[in-house]
Amino acid sequence: MEPIDKNLPADSLPETEAAEVQPDESVMVEPALSGDVPPTAISDEAASTEAASDESEKASSQDAASGTYRGINILKFWLMPFVCFASFGFPGPYGAFVSRLSLFAPIAFYILCGFLLSAKEKDDPDIYKRLMKRSARQFALIFVILVIMNGVLLGATGMFGEAASQIFRKRTLFNIIVLCTWPFPIGETIWFIQSLLYARIILFFMNKYGLMKHYKKVLAATALFAVLFGEFAGIIHFDFHGYTSIPGNAITRAIPYMLLGRLLYEKRDALLTRPSWNYCLAFLVGIFASIGEIMLLSRIGLLVYTGHMIGYGIMAFSACCLFLKMKDVEKNFFVIHGRSYSWRIYVLSQPVGNLLLLWAGFVAPTFYVLMQVFGGIIVYPVCLAICFGIGYVRHLVREEKRMP
Repeated sequence: MEPIDKNLPADSLPETEAAEVQPDESVMVEPALSGDVPPTAISDEAASTEAASDESEKASSQDAASGTYRGINILKFWLMPFVCFASFGFPGPYGAFVSRLSLFAPIAFYILCGFLLSAKEKDDPDIYKRLMKRSARQFALIFVILVIMNGVLLGATGMFGEAASQIFRKRTLFNIIVLCTWPFPIGETIWFIQSLLYARIILFFMNKYGLMKHYKKVLAATALFAVLFGEFAGIIHFDFHGYTSIPGNAITRAIPYMLLGRLLYEKRDALLTRPSWNYCLAFLVGIFASIGEIMLLSRIGLLVYTGHMIGYGIMAFSACCLFLKMKDVEKNFFVIHGRSYSWRIYVLSQPVGNLLLLWAGFVAPTFYVLMQVFGGIIVYPVCLAICFGIGYVRHLVREEKRMP
């Protein structure tokens, strides 16, 4: 998702909790509906609890964790087009700027991760360990799928031997394991879930050994590190064994922005009572700040990396605050399905987009040209249609099980 300029270091997303992100901070699995209990078998208090659970349905676990911040699921849903724009581009004379600005989306997901983690940690002491294990399962699943898909692709194109010979080079392994960049044609967005896994491991140990009280210092240090060795790498003339910048990973993305989400949760009473227009204005400021920073650094010849700009963080933080204010929005399609659809689109976007490009290249040259220009706009509705299909099949299966 992050590598817009192919000459720049690759920030290989998919974003869950695509980000990743689930109700309790991830979008991985939809909670099961609670079973029906006869009113005569439960007390009045239990009956009211059961009714509340049925009423909130799939949004219930998130509402319990975050105090009915139902706007979170709406935000997750509307972030996913930007994930596709960042990965596959946007048409028009200003399409390059739209693609770059779309990189605020994974940052917003990380902020939501931190916010929801903080919302639930008091009621769930094992939340750090549980989410760490969940991210490990998510990453392992996506990793295996992408390895198989890339193996088939490289084998079909006769490049498997060359790729296999390069994969075990020290530099390639360093890129994959440490920098979270992906060297294969399909799956560059895996960097998001990989960075999330690393961040959750780090936060688990910080919480275990009582270091979370120093989280603001860690936030400041990692944020400074991300800026200096990211967009300002050209200014400080960073060059380490051929690396001219450090792409998005746990230290430069996940940790600082998840901790920013924690800070947002702590200050929620003050921040979420401000008028919505404040955050709309701040979002616009973030857009112009990002464009101005890119243009200025380019003009003075010091632009070496566009995977992160300070303005992206402003945009993401503003969007999160704006949607977190939607506490009591009525239950609708986006509230119910936002987290599950965002996870599915995150997983599907890269394979679907690349498979469409391959198919078009061999079968439909005209469509291949369209994919080169309108890739993000094409990939998103295709993924959304697949999600609708998956959702419909799941609905039929549930209805089948409910039938006597």
